[in-house]
Amino acid sequence: MNLNTTIENKSADAARELRIAAHNGVRSLSDSGHMLRQQARHAADVVREQAAAAQARTSRYVAEAPVKSVLVAAAVGALITGLAMFLGSRRSR
Repeated sequence: MNLNTTIENKSADAARELRIAAHNGVRSLSDSGHMLRQQARHAADVVREQAAAAQARTSRYVAEAPVKSVLVAAAVGALITGLAMFLGSRRSR
């Protein structure tokens, strides 16, 4: 075997190994992307279920105690407004 043939064989082997490694890398990335999409879908479903449950609890509470609900909402609104005004006045200084 001459030197050129040896170099060509080694180059062909290296190219074949590189193609295999690239193919495996692409497959691994594809599998990871698929798994991440499944996890994101599951997380979105969980959040959706929790939001629906919170909405149901809130609606039930408002129906059971409408006056108290309005007073709590007004207090929270006043607190947020006061906090916003306080922070706004601090920035002006």
